[in-house]
Amino acid sequence: MSRLKDKIVLITGASSGLGAQIAFQAAERQAVVVLTARRRDPLETAAKRCQELSGRAVYTYQLDVGSTEQISEVMQKIAVEVGPVDVLVNNA
Repeated sequence: MSRLKDKIVLITGASSGLGAQIAFQAAERQAVVVLTARRRDPLETAAKRCQELSGRAVYTYQLDVGSTEQISEVMQKIAVEVGPVDVLVNNA
């Protein structure tokens, strides 16, 4: 059994590159995947791939980590809509 199974994993900068690859690995291990990135279209593409890998819902939030206001807003949304984050991959 995977140690990530059913854990809420938040990955920033998840729309491409290393962030997307980490997201795919978390999805394969049946984590609850939460993705953030600045660009919506590539973020949705990565989320679709995660959903294909896991068969589970994937949560996406458009976020510029340079904005403390946006970080606060998105973290509040995640807490309400998904739950408390178990693992943070700060890739952005």
